[in-house]
Amino acid sequence: MYQHLLHLLATEPISRNGSTIYSTQANIGKAINCATPEVCKAIKELTSVGIILEHKRGLITINPRCAWNGKRNLWQKACMQLEDTHET
Repeated sequence: MYQHLLHLLATEPISRNGSTIYSTQANIGKAINCATPEVCKAIKELTSVGIILEHKRGLITINPRCAWNGKRNLWQKACMQLEDTHET
C-alpha cells in the first residue's frame, strides 16, 4: 500500500505543483484502491519519517528531496527554503 501511495504522490500530474498535491485522502484511496483510514495512517507515517512535510485537508506537501514535478530552478529554491526552515 505504501508503494502505491508513494508512486501516486510522486507521479500524479494533474493535481501536482512542485511538491504539493491537491487531493483528499478519499480520492487518494480511490486511486490506489485503499480505504481512507489506511491512507490517513500511511500519510501520518510518511510524515513522521520526513517524506511528507505537511498535510492538511486536501493538501499534501512532499519533501522536495523525495519527489518533485516542475522546473529544476524551482526545485533548488524549494530545497534551499527547506534547509533555511530547518536551521532556524
